[in-house]
Amino acid sequence: MKRLLKRLSICFMMLLSLTVFMQVTPASAADDQEVTIYDIRSDYGVKVKVPADLPKEYQIPDYVRGTRYEVVSGSDSVTVSAKGLVTAKRSYWKIYENGWVLAASPSNYDYYTITPGDAVIEITYKGETKSLTVHLVNYESVYVDQVIQDYIDANIKDDMSDMDLVNAIAKFAAQYDYLKTSSSLSDMVILKSCNDKAATEAVVKLSEKLGYDAWSIDETKKDSSRKLALVKINDQYYQIDAGLNQEKDSGYRPYAVTKRNTLFRYELDGENAKITSYDGKESPKILEVPSRIDGYTVTGIGFKGLGNLDCTKIVLPDTLKTLDGRVFYNCKNLKELEIPASVDTISAAITDGCINLDTLTVAKDNPTFMSKDNAIYSKDETELVTVTIVSEFKVPDTVTVIGPDVFFNNTNLISVEIPSSVVKIGDSAFNSCKNLRSIQLPEKLVEIGENCFWGDDNLSVVRIPATVTNIGYGAFLNCKGLTAVYFYGDLPQFQSSEPTMRANMIFSSCRKLKTAYYPSGNTTWTADGVAKKLSYQVETGKTLTWSTWDPSTVQSISSAQITLPAATYTYTGTAFTPAITVTLQGKTLTNGTDYVVSYFDNINAGTAQIQVTGCGSYEGVAKNIFQINKGSLKETPLVTVNKLMVGKTARFTKISSVEWQFQSDNTEVATVTSEGVITAIAPGTVQVTAIYPGDENYNMKGVSYSIEVIADPNATPTPVPTATPGAITTATPGAISTATPGAITTATPGAVTTAAPGAVTTATPGAVTTATPGAVTTAKPGESSKPAGPSGSGKPDVTAKPGESDKPNVPTAAPGESGKPAKPSASPSESNKPNVPTAAPGGSDKPANPSAAPGASKKPSSTAVPTQKPTSTKAPSSTRNGKTSVTVGSTVTYKNAKYRITGKNTAEFVGIVKGKTVNIPDTITVGGKVYKITSIAANACRDNTKITKLVIGKNVKKIGKEAFRNCTKLKSINCKTKLLKAGKVKKNAFKGVNKKVVLKVPKAQKSLYKKLFIF
Repeated sequence: MKRLLKRLSICFMMLLSLTVFMQVTPASAADDQEVTIYDIRSDYGVKVKVPADLPKEYQIPDYVRGTRYEVVSGSDSVTVSAKGLVTAKRSYWKIYENGWVLAASPSNYDYYTITPGDAVIEITYKGETKSLTVHLVNYESVYVDQVIQDYIDANIKDDMSDMDLVNAIAKFAAQYDYLKTSSSLSDMVILKSCNDKAATEAVVKLSEKLGYDAWSIDETKKDSSRKLALVKINDQYYQIDAGLNQEKDSGYRPYAVTKRNTLFRYELDGENAKITSYDGKESPKILEVPSRIDGYTVTGIGFKGLGNLDCTKIVLPDTLKTLDGRVFYNCKNLKELEIPASVDTISAAITDGCINLDTLTVAKDNPTFMSKDNAIYSKDETELVTVTIVSEFKVPDTVTVIGPDVFFNNTNLISVEIPSSVVKIGDSAFNSCKNLRSIQLPEKLVEIGENCFWGDDNLSVVRIPATVTNIGYGAFLNCKGLTAVYFYGDLPQFQSSEPTMRANMIFSSCRKLKTAYYPSGNTTWTADGVAKKLSYQVETGKTLTWSTWDPSTVQSISSAQITLPAATYTYTGTAFTPAITVTLQGKTLTNGTDYVVSYFDNINAGTAQIQVTGCGSYEGVAKNIFQINKGSLKETPLVTVNKLMVGKTARFTKISSVEWQFQSDNTEVATVTSEGVITAIAPGTVQVTAIYPGDENYNMKGVSYSIEVIADPNATPTPVPTATPGAITTATPGAISTATPGAITTATPGAVTTAAPGAVTTATPGAVTTATPGAVTTAKPGESSKPAGPSGSGKPDVTAKPGESDKPNVPTAAPGESGKPAKPSASPSESNKPNVPTAAPGGSDKPANPSAAPGASKKPSSTAVPTQKPTSTKAPSSTRNGKTSVTVGSTVTYKNAKYRITGKNTAEFVGIVKGKTVNIPDTITVGGKVYKITSIAANACRDNTKITKLVIGKNVKKIGKEAFRNCTKLKSINCKTKLLKAGKVKKNAFKGVNKKVVLKVPKAQKSLYKKLFIF
């Protein structure tokens, strides 16, 4: 009996355990839950340990079998195990003689690093998805910040003089030993070593912590210049060099503090000053250069002296006499510049990199120079001095000399016409003109300067006139597309600053150049000793072959006919190089013998160009074009459920290569966020749609799914007014209207359904549905269909009939039904440790009720493509104690703009209501709650031709695809955020904005943001 009771007891306990187990649901940490974890890279971790009270990992609670965890953003920061353990993602490195390499396995490494940042983890259980935001904090920044604060507390006193304060700031960096290879503030504080970069970073950080403006400046304008700090205290500037490579004396390395009255740095030339740098933290829109500094007359500006500034106009003083080389280098926003009458010396390439300079003039009373059509000439117009960035240029026939560096680094230059009057082309005149497609050297040309055509990759054939007597060192060096060179006259002198390398470097690195030709019968090419000079190396170990040719047989190829196999092609992402046939006066010419073919603009949709350049007995250029049409996107988003319980979520999946837009045709039933998360709001039927609006290479594509939202059987009903029986519910403006029945055939599983371009085709949730250009496909559970190609007319063969009162499949309001968004099941906990965020506990949710499982739905019919551009949807709001309550996915209007709520305390900008200025703030306040604006939605202001100014707040981390595309009047962008990273400014976000747009960014992010903001 005892044994039987014992067995029954065991069975009871097992049954109880099983019952409890079956009731457990994965934490699915409630939407908007946030946690923070900490880690530190391994070499710092040896010196500094993460405190025990700061979590290094987070366990998502209540794991059960079948739960799936996925890092959907920030996968370079965190990783999650199959059972929900969240840790920092570590990159393990192995050190070798030639540097660092990622280790083959974590068990065999010398070093690991982490990537701090935010990540979102999706937790999916039985088709329901929730999310968890994880903040990975690099503990080194926490530690360094505390060390600086401790130094301030111990050494900075309220009664200090300004100079004593500056010295105390400098001593913070000077207390550390110097180590040349060290380059960061963390290295300095944790590894106890310092160099000029680390010292400058430390000075700036400490000064800012004290509330003073401080920034980094370059000691000189050389690329490898040392870093210094500039601090502004009580309207006085102090230049600090705390990175001197010297031994300590009394516990500190020597440091230098210089009191400055101006942001213009200069050097003296007798009683005159030459400006060497402008050291402002930010560039003023209009920069006025003073005529006197500290009592000295400003007569010159040095090499790159006003380079890398963001101003739109620079006003030069009338005391100025000399402008050194590249003086305005890389002033990308500079639009207007006048050279004063006093200037008598202009060195090479003064406007190098000034890509938006459209007004370049010289004062009319300048006795040395004059200007015309944004080019500067000598006063008598015989020498071309400099030209702004242009794509085509015709040199006037008054010019005899094209000066040095005139077109240097003009990557826009495609063609240039040089008159027969030109006898000399200066050093580097066309250096780095990588898009220069051909060059016709004039018949009277005598001299070609050093590095004249260096790096001009698209030059395929060069002909050297008989009059040329001198060719400089490296004149055609690194012309990687050069295939043939023809000399018409005597052997020229190959001059160079390096006499021993004159011959070998003229065509060095011209790897496609196999043979060069000289006139047959010309004895200057075959005289004694000449052969040695002709041993040109086109690349290491390969020597140029020389051969003879007959210049008298040459004829023009410009009237040749170029025939293509097809006039149009469809975008594939790869370059099109169709085989061509070239005929001239009935004769078919031979590629490689009679001509060289080049293709331009032949990848993206649009007009591609073919250029045929004559070689051998043919000279000149012939051209033709072909069209590349937009392609059809292969990717199709999926929704795998057709029923959803109120308060639950699902999402579009299979969305990876492009950014889709999402919308709901009834936001009172369900909403869709910009990330494709569907939230059930109230019982009813809703169509959710994913639309790719198309871009320069892809047509529009869309897919729509029908979802039935059902009430939670466990929820307490909330009475609501019942709709009047028989009332007609008005559809939301811009919603997808149902087309005439029968316009589209719904396929059985696996069948192919034909639809016209632009139509919305019904498809199956979970099935891959291939749409034709512009098609929007409506999905339905359990079926797989493919919309067919366009009809003969090229127009959609299904359209909504206006005026019909009994449109099929239009959902109506269900009387008496309502739903509320589910409350988060967990919220972040609070930590007692000041200023250090800690992990919040997760919550748990019960499994979905079996009644919510996917079931059969009505047979869908096709619907017309929306005539309006898809917009974000707005969730219902309510009032409580006079405050508005919003849910994730809600769209709200705040100060003339629309925002979508994306999380517990985050939102994204989705569009402007009206006006010409887009001011995206750091935060917005809705219903008494503050939301950070962390993103800008895809297509937010696309094609808005009214806005002229854009301000981006400091909390923005992402700018969506084509957000400001074709905003043709947008001329001013002030980007305050420092949080943008590579890949976070999506494709074509700013394509097509005004060509004269002025971009202002934080100085520390300038080099990175130059790559991110592509106009």
